[in-house]
Amino acid sequence: PSPSPWHYRNHIQFSVAEDGRLGFLAARSHRVVPIEECHILHPLLEEPLVALDLALPGLLRLSLRAGVNTGEQMVIFETADDEPPALEVDMPISCVLLLSDGTPVNLIGSNYIFEEVARRRFRISAASFFQVNTPVTERLIELVASYLDLMGGEVLLDAYCGVGTFGLSLAERVGQVIGIEENPFAVADADFNAGELENVTLIEGRVEDVLPDLDERINVAILDPPRGGCEPEALQALSELAPSRIVYVSCDPATLARDVRRLGEIGYVLVEAQPIDMFPQTYHLESVALLRRADRESG
Repeated sequence: PSPSPWHYRNHIQFSVAEDGRLGFLAARSHRVVPIEECHILHPLLEEPLVALDLALPGLLRLSLRAGVNTGEQMVIFETADDEPPALEVDMPISCVLLLSDGTPVNLIGSNYIFEEVARRRFRISAASFFQVNTPVTERLIELVASYLDLMGGEVLLDAYCGVGTFGLSLAERVGQVIGIEENPFAVADADFNAGELENVTLIEGRVEDVLPDLDERINVAILDPPRGGCEPEALQALSELAPSRIVYVSCDPATLARDVRRLGEIGYVLVEAQPIDMFPQTYHLESVALLRRADRESG
């Protein structure tokens, strides 16, 4: 379970109603339901809502992000015409305009924040993904590590690596980390976050495009894809690299089940799966599954 059932989210995205009020989209609709308060926001995200004048013309979406263990805060604006809003800020906060093509433009402060997880410091840019529940992310990293059962010296594939949350946290326990990530801003963050680590290789590209050309011997692998799961080509290429263990981190049980079935058809056996309450007060959950190669499952 999550240590904090309320006030846990370090990142939230609001849509903007026609009258300028912030809210969320109604289920299966483009209608914005305005809200007065949100009880799953971390207190660091509540402060900007009170302190900033957010009734801005042309505003489509507004996101808030915070480093729970660093105290850093960020506001991310998305506007109809990609024009920056006029801002007056009297608090230490970063403000970023996210263009329609996904490019972040720094308005005030930095276009990133820092968060500390698993004794590492991570830079997270406005356009990069990071888990929304920081304390649970700490536990998630340790669960992934326990499933991998690392002995030291392994080559670890970190597919869909983002800013390096898993691979960099485990880099000192393995011989080499190979991270693959499609988002160029996340790759830049991961490169920065690798810091002094000399056993990390980062590759920018889609996993299904990179894996077939990878000529490294992979011992163990982490998959942490978006909600839509892995492309069949990615799973096939991974099976040909023949890691002894795969740990699959998923935020959608349906796509996890689909991909576990596909992996079962190409040589892997599901050993164990563990749900994680990453999103209290919602029906969403994180799941972690351990798979082993069928010819080594008895070992």
